[in-house]
Amino acid sequence: MRQERGKIVVLSEAPRATAYRCIRSGYRVQHTFLEALTSLWRYHNETWNVWTHLMGFGYFVSLQFHVSMMALPTLGLDLERWPLYVFICTALACMGSSAAYHLFGTANERWADRLGAFDYAGIVLLIFGSCVPFCYYGFYASAFYQHLYIWSLLGCGSALFTCIFQSFFYHARWRTLRVGLFVGFGALGVVPLLHLLVFHRYNALSISLLGGVVGEGGVYLGGALIYTTQVPEALVPNRFDYSLNSHNLWHCCVVAAAYLHFKTMVELWEATSMAIGAAGV
Repeated sequence: MRQERGKIVVLSEAPRATAYRCIRSGYRVQHTFLEALTSLWRYHNETWNVWTHLMGFGYFVSLQFHVSMMALPTLGLDLERWPLYVFICTALACMGSSAAYHLFGTANERWADRLGAFDYAGIVLLIFGSCVPFCYYGFYASAFYQHLYIWSLLGCGSALFTCIFQSFFYHARWRTLRVGLFVGFGALGVVPLLHLLVFHRYNALSISLLGGVVGEGGVYLGGALIYTTQVPEALVPNRFDYSLNSHNLWHCCVVAAAYLHFKTMVELWEATSMAIGAAGV
């Protein structure tokens, strides 16, 4: 039976590609592009998913201007700010692609696969962009390590980015590999972080950086735990179909953790500026 265009339906009527196991209602089906676009102002089970990342996107746009106007620390050297811009741009790509997928990709199954791939691609970009500032500023005294880590991460990220747009990557038989590649790429960022501790002889700067990264990592992991366990909607069916479900909370954690990372990287920029300036380099 052909579904009527522009409807909001329950789980049993939703296409498998856009369905959540514990979300029972609020699904948009067979929407045209215009219907999907205008559903931005309707209440359905993707409303919060779209708006959390749209608002995060808007906030990170404002951070671009904040970075350009940041005052130099006393005695600080005006270090390059492009690593901060790289992080912000990748955060924008992640949140923008996520918002696009949840607005359009879940409204018509014909768009789900392609926009879903861009959603995954945004995650890869954010992981890479998060590593660039602490690799660049943390190893400012060693161009070799700067290049080693940034180019290694870029190479691995590019390989994963390419896989994302291959159809085989989404076959059920490759699910374990897919999860492993994302986890592995994220774990690669831990290597330069641990090296920084040794490189700086566990000084206050490196310990502070570690504390900031651990804090944001806790937010990411907490959100991932909520997302994978599908709490609270798995515990109270129907109550959280439209709001405050695990996917909504995961999106909030992503925005919060990205902001904490930005804050930590700005502190690293300031501390490195002061250290280099004081050394007269």
